[in-house]
Amino acid sequence: MSDLLFRIPLDGSADLVLGRDGPPEGFVGHVSIHAPVPPITATARVAVAYGAHLSAVLAGPTAHTVLQYRSETSRPTIGHAADAAQVASPQHGRAVEQIQIARPMQHAVASGWQAATPLARPVASRWSDGMRQSASTSVRWQRGLAAASRLAASYQNATHVRSALAGRFQSATPMATTVASAFQDALRDRRTRLAASYQDATRAAHPLASRAGPGVSLQSSRQSRFQNSRHPPPGMWKQPIVPPPGHYIPPAGDAVALLFREKFRHHVNLVFGRLGEPAAGQLIIPIRSTYIVINDVSLVRLPENTEIQAYSLSLKWDADSWSVGWSASLPATAMDAVMPSGIGEPIELLATINGAAVRLLAESIARDRRFGDARLNVSGRGRVAWLAAPYAPTVARNASAAMTAQQLAADALTENGVPIGWALDWQLADWLVPAGVWSHQGTMIDAVKRIAEAAGGYVLGHRTAQTLHVRPRYPLLPWEWAGATPDIVIPSAVASTEAITWSESPAYNRVFVAGQEQGRMGQITRSGTAGDIVAPMITDPLITHADAARARGASILAAGGRQASIALRLPVLPATGILDLGQLIEYQDGATARRGLVRAVSVEAGLPSVWQTVEIETHA
Repeated sequence: MSDLLFRIPLDGSADLVLGRDGPPEGFVGHVSIHAPVPPITATARVAVAYGAHLSAVLAGPTAHTVLQYRSETSRPTIGHAADAAQVASPQHGRAVEQIQIARPMQHAVASGWQAATPLARPVASRWSDGMRQSASTSVRWQRGLAAASRLAASYQNATHVRSALAGRFQSATPMATTVASAFQDALRDRRTRLAASYQDATRAAHPLASRAGPGVSLQSSRQSRFQNSRHPPPGMWKQPIVPPPGHYIPPAGDAVALLFREKFRHHVNLVFGRLGEPAAGQLIIPIRSTYIVINDVSLVRLPENTEIQAYSLSLKWDADSWSVGWSASLPATAMDAVMPSGIGEPIELLATINGAAVRLLAESIARDRRFGDARLNVSGRGRVAWLAAPYAPTVARNASAAMTAQQLAADALTENGVPIGWALDWQLADWLVPAGVWSHQGTMIDAVKRIAEAAGGYVLGHRTAQTLHVRPRYPLLPWEWAGATPDIVIPSAVASTEAITWSESPAYNRVFVAGQEQGRMGQITRSGTAGDIVAPMITDPLITHADAARARGASILAAGGRQASIALRLPVLPATGILDLGQLIEYQDGATARRGLVRAVSVEAGLPSVWQTVEIETHA
């Protein structure tokens, strides 16, 4: 035991530390507090403005700390210091060690993973049971930090003590304040207020000044060149022409003298009237910024003219089919109107699309019923289907006498030599077929189609009348299109969509066509060529004349070379109606003009829109 004598009295400005150098283990020398700034909230009224400035003054951080220290460790009145060069003697008192076993305390020891004590402003946590907060915090995801602190004692190692720290700001784990997501399910939060990127705007206390305020409805009139038509009242009425003030009124007889104030320096021709009058039978669709069409679609049952409601209606023609194919979607209530009365007796319908009428046979009926909706899907062919199976019988035919091709086709449209009421619109070359050459077995439409194919033609039934059109596949050969007058001139402005498909086939310039027993041998060569590219030979028993051989060979040579199939989606204009197969069309795509024949036409009618898609065969 030693007495310590200090020559200089302690005045409290120095600390006497006995033991190891440096602060004890667990000593906290610095304490830093990090706290997020509360979010800035503002209320504004949405208005049109040229600039906006927002200023905010944040309150200074304040903190309130309560520190409690309970040692509960006995302290002897006499401290013994160990000398570096003396032998320590046993002591009866408690030895202070750097590492000692803590004895159980009455109060819980603070640890890094203990339950947080509710604070005045509790920390928002998603995964702990916290008390209801009186105010919102700006942190959505964090873990509470240990609130305990360690103090250094001069003569011993401080034991863990519990310290309650109450403050408005605490160290928090940096987390995103909001979760950015385009689409998410909102979770209910127990907080009274939740800061979000988007919130409901509240009315500001002071309105914002804006140059553009709420619009006031005004009544204004608008002039239009088009209006809904109406039926005129009975009687006759002629609108009087009232010339505006200052309007020139020509004298009687329209003898108007033209007076030019300045003399023309150059020779000028004055032309009054329309320039570029179309040729007779030619239709030119003008280029306009807007094409207005009032669509009208109807479907009635014949002969009662019972109207049937149609949700949609589609029709299609092509050069390889002799009849129109159609389909329609009808309400289920129209079942009795389209159901045939007996076997082989389909119902006839009349479809009218913007004034173009087509007679149809309802041959296939299917019902589609779903919850709250039931519809019929009806399809079939045109009335020319009466000449085909299953309505027309299969008959074996032969000619015991010489007849022309047109006479053979007309004879096929008879029963026991009696005409059945169908006429022929023969546009092919006609030729004589000797007796015993013609032999065929099939229906009426099959016989007529076989005769037309012998001369390179095709058959198409009339849309409403009992007439068969027998047409050449190429009424004009492709190399003659440039000097011909097209039936219709279509600008690209009227086409809503355009699709062009290029294809290549051998450019034949010579072909041999031959008959059989009583046939003729024909050599058809394109004029102006060497005839060095020969197509495969064609043999047909009906080639009994040079005219038939020439027509068949021309269709083969015309189908070769580089081609472009153009598909145009057009409205059904009143001037054009539904385009017909075989028409010569000139399609003007800017400075490029392409000419070709119509090979297929399809119409899609689903009010209020009606469109027709035209496929045109063009050649380079």
